[in-house]
Amino acid sequence: MTLRVLKLWDAAKLDGGAKGADSKEFVPRRNGRLQFLSDHHTLVGGLDSTMSSGVLCFWDTEAGRPRRAFSNLAPWVMARVSPDEQSFAIAHPDGVVEILSVTNQTVLATLLGATNEVRNIFFTPDGRRVLTGTHGGLKDRGGVYWGDSVVRLWDAKSGRQLQATNLSAKVRGMTMAPPGATFAVLLDDGSLEVRRTLDFALVFRTHFNVKSAAMAFSPDGRVLAAGANFENEVGVWDLSTHQRRFTLRCTAAVNALAFTPDGLTLASGGEDRKVKLWSAETGQEMVTLPQAGPVNQIAISGDGRILAAGTSGSTQYRINLIRPPSFDEIAAVEARERTEVMQP
Repeated sequence: MTLRVLKLWDAAKLDGGAKGADSKEFVPRRNGRLQFLSDHHTLVGGLDSTMSSGVLCFWDTEAGRPRRAFSNLAPWVMARVSPDEQSFAIAHPDGVVEILSVTNQTVLATLLGATNEVRNIFFTPDGRRVLTGTHGGLKDRGGVYWGDSVVRLWDAKSGRQLQATNLSAKVRGMTMAPPGATFAVLLDDGSLEVRRTLDFALVFRTHFNVKSAAMAFSPDGRVLAAGANFENEVGVWDLSTHQRRFTLRCTAAVNALAFTPDGLTLASGGEDRKVKLWSAETGQEMVTLPQAGPVNQIAISGDGRILAAGTSGSTQYRINLIRPPSFDEIAAVEARERTEVMQP
């Protein structure tokens, strides 16, 4: 299906039955990486309750309030819920990662060995292993955070370290493919690497002058998108051929990327205060959704009905819940507009 560029999605143009949650908002102060649970409406993220403590919230997006919260955590909390949703891994500033029970917050396992702050945590789909990487580390005398280049794989039950590798440059960002067999890292030297999860063997490497932590795998793990802040571009690679499919030209630095569950659409967000939806097949821009501030995070529910966009402002961090239009809805709006233009 050929789609022309739609510069602005007007939710009012949708039929009443298709109209969705286009403007719900939550207002935490700061947020860790957003994650939807399997019920498609629980959104997990952390926030600072004070400058010295944080809270991990399980937000009920339908009710617009936290369903449950875990307090007395470190500020700027980084957490990840396990695939069975019975536990969650949470990083402490000293590099220690704990796996806690969702039921009663008791410690199930402790991952010891990282010397810098862990800013990336991923469970394998079977929940048996945890992949971690640092992004920022211990403060030097000037108060600046410096990252290292160590990625580690752990046994989730015992906390035993299974693998560790020191990469060629400091890690800026990291993500795991949904099938769990591979993961990608963005390095400080501007390179992008894809490695096997179990043995860290290199699968693919390219140089994209990457200075962003924004990247995302397609649901099947065969396509990888990564943003380069300096050039305001997003590269999209077909990992079966190791060829770049296309490059998206954005109007500002890209901070966040996410694929829809069907793999047909790629969402991007950045400093231009917009969420954009692109065709993952052609790279054509389809929809632009203006936001209140720069977009730092994007998460999409498993049924594709809710897109959560984390935006920053001068005093607040806001999560906007958007119902992204489907391909069929975009086509219907286009057809309606063509009919209106043709009418005398």
